[in-house]
Amino acid sequence: MYLRKMEKDNSCNTSLAENGASHKSFSDEERKKKPFTKEQKLIFFVAFLSDLFAFSPISLPAPFLPVVDEKHNISSDITGWILGIYSLVQLIMFPVFGKLIHRFGVRRTLLIGQITCGIFLIAFGLLEYLPVPDPTDKSIDVTYLVLAIVMRILQALGASAFATAAMTLLTSAFPDDTIVMLGYGEVATGLGLTIGPALGSLLYKLGGFMMVFGGIGGLILLIFVISFFILPADNYTKKEDEKSNWTLKEILTHPNISLSVILIAFFGMLCTMNNPILEPELRAKV
Repeated sequence: MYLRKMEKDNSCNTSLAENGASHKSFSDEERKKKPFTKEQKLIFFVAFLSDLFAFSPISLPAPFLPVVDEKHNISSDITGWILGIYSLVQLIMFPVFGKLIHRFGVRRTLLIGQITCGIFLIAFGLLEYLPVPDPTDKSIDVTYLVLAIVMRILQALGASAFATAAMTLLTSAFPDDTIVMLGYGEVATGLGLTIGPALGSLLYKLGGFMMVFGGIGGLILLIFVISFFILPADNYTKKEDEKSNWTLKEILTHPNISLSVILIAFFGMLCTMNNPILEPELRAKV
């Protein structure tokens, strides 16, 4: 009887072990991620390029704009406003587009933003053909200044729209990899800020003011054409139960969020605060 009981216990243990192994195998299978679909890869491609070129115009004209501005009797402090107005508009408009994007649709917001930014980048390059004031005239060229600021504002409006749409595309197309995709979006943002000055100075040497803004504006319009044909129909809908109960004020006053916002703001200032003054200083030392 004792042997029979031992055999029964061993049989039960074997059965439990097999069940545990099969359960573990099932769990491992569940953890395996499905490969990205072709549609997801295309969305990632469009979103990454959109984030890249939404932020590169911030620092794109930094290496040469002070020289051009000096010809129009514009000092470095006003040049700082011409450069900085782009980021200021983005700061204001990102929450606005984030609130409105589910009404207009992600695809439409992305496309309208791309074509707007691309057109007004090219238009900014046309400022090269404005007449330069006489060297004896030391007054500010108001026409150039107003057009430059207006063009930068319109560029930033378009960039804010398609950058917001790009982030929304990443989070909605990759619901199981949201954190990773947001990280890639931040990589594209940082890369855009990094290559902006290098790309700007290279294109300026090759063909001048118009080459810079015509080239980058043309690239954004090319991305617009690609996005128009490869992006799927807009299927982003915000359900009632998915709507956040948080107001913008509650979000910004939350300790963790407010600390993150302050750190990001200071990091951004450190990255761009020397844009209007570095080139004149280096030129003076040579």
